[in-house]
Amino acid sequence: MALNPAFFLMTNPPQYFIHKLIFLIILYINFIQNLFYVYHYF
Repeated sequence: MALNPAFFLMTNPPQYFIHKLIFLIILYINFIQNLFYVYHYF
């Protein structure tokens, strides 16, 4: 069983999009925290 994103998307689309959304939310929170720390550093 290969871990191909297209195959995973065909087998279980909702889980794929949920993981994608959670990943983007984590990146967004990390980006906001970095801006917050830079703002307080200066």
